[in-house]
Amino acid sequence: MNERVTTNHYAYRGPLGEVVRDGVFFFASRDGFPMGIYNTFEEAMASLAWKGRVKAAGYSLFTGDCQQQAGKAVRS
Repeated sequence: MNERVTTNHYAYRGPLGEVVRDGVFFFASRDGFPMGIYNTFEEAMASLAWKGRVKAAGYSLFTGDCQQQAGKAVRS
């Protein structure tokens, strides 16, 4: 029987999202949705910052050239 007790620690919690450390891995999430599992805190934060920048720019992750305007996709 494994007697190891695991605890999760918030490494970051703020406007970009959350990074939780569990053992040796860092779990990044944004708005309650998992973004990925990373080996370092820096990788997890870079992922949150990158995905936040894409979201703020209004780009579609599928086409890369659409912007949301009044609920309709507009080619730029």
